[in-house]
Amino acid sequence: MPELWMPGVTVIASTRTMPAMRGTGEKIFTHHTMECGYDWSATSAANYLIREAKEAHFTFHPQSGEIVQLIPADVGARTLVWNALTKTPTNTHGTIHMQIEVIGYANRPWTLDLTPAGLNAWNKLMDYLRSWGIPDRWVTGRRPPVFPGPDVPKEMPMYGQSGHSFHAEWQDNNHGDPGAIADPWSFTAGTSTKPDYATAVVVQTYLHLMGYDLGSWGIDGSFGAVSLAALQQYRTDFGLPGTGYPTVDEIANMKDENVAKIDTIIANQEAIKTELTVLKSGMTALSALGTLSTLPEDIENLKQYIDTKLVTVAKSDQVVYLHEATTNQFLSLSADLEVIETKIEELQKLQAQLKTVTNDLGGMVANMTTVLGDDHDQLKAAIEEPRTISLELT
Repeated sequence: MPELWMPGVTVIASTRTMPAMRGTGEKIFTHHTMECGYDWSATSAANYLIREAKEAHFTFHPQSGEIVQLIPADVGARTLVWNALTKTPTNTHGTIHMQIEVIGYANRPWTLDLTPAGLNAWNKLMDYLRSWGIPDRWVTGRRPPVFPGPDVPKEMPMYGQSGHSFHAEWQDNNHGDPGAIADPWSFTAGTSTKPDYATAVVVQTYLHLMGYDLGSWGIDGSFGAVSLAALQQYRTDFGLPGTGYPTVDEIANMKDENVAKIDTIIANQEAIKTELTVLKSGMTALSALGTLSTLPEDIENLKQYIDTKLVTVAKSDQVVYLHEATTNQFLSLSADLEVIETKIEELQKLQAQLKTVTNDLGGMVANMTTVLGDDHDQLKAAIEEPRTISLELT
């Protein structure tokens, strides 16, 4: 049997009788944050929890690496809320259910501030948890969300499920901690330096192109909690270590992942520009055929429409920024690309309409030439008669 008290850590043992575990076989470790600043120590946090009768098994300081154990591994904690009416066994679910309160705030994942000393201590804690059979995975398959995590299902883990859990997902609990921390079994020392504006735009763009959600802010040059969560999900998906803000090596790896997509986008924009230019040339050619009473207005409308689209495509050429790494050009890329993608079908419809109009005019002029011969004045007068040809603009 593993040791009830983790070797090498400070022990401030609570004298209170802790609840007994239900013994149903599950082995779980639940993460919390203390919601206090780094001026607190793990010792002061442990004393506070004991005074308030809210004992966790451990308190941890991510910068100093201090770990304090309050209660032995084989009893239940008092950290989670439990419903006295239904007696839902949140703290005593399973055979082993250890819990930790980490110094820090949920709205800034403490993994951003994990120092080498903190990482060294944390890795020893992970080894201790493994010795008790707690596996390196999330119990429900969900990672902790960005604080406050209001959409996380509140539920009890299914019987037979073991692994890591977090406060925000437990039944009868309404807290949102610990925030979007990284996978606890793959921590590295965090990068505490927030990327500057230019670097943030680059990394956000790579994440956007790979399909990661940047929230309503999108590519805004501010690398906040949503961008951090997207970056951490990228690390998880690709099996990469690391927490906190992006490193130089990570940015280079993300660029490699995106090169093919960037080249495809550039090629698509060139194709769209060519199509628009040809379409506009067709409009100009139609205008030169004559001054039909209704058609010229439609042609001008189409030409203005195409000019607008050409400007949009020209702006989207700023995707080259990803290769050249110049900053200010790139701000409107995401919105412009979305506009162009949604307009491709409209352009195809316009091209079909242009072809129809061209065929109608060609047949009209041919018929009139046959009837009127080479009498230029009569042909011109015939063309200038009112016509009902019109285009439906979308």
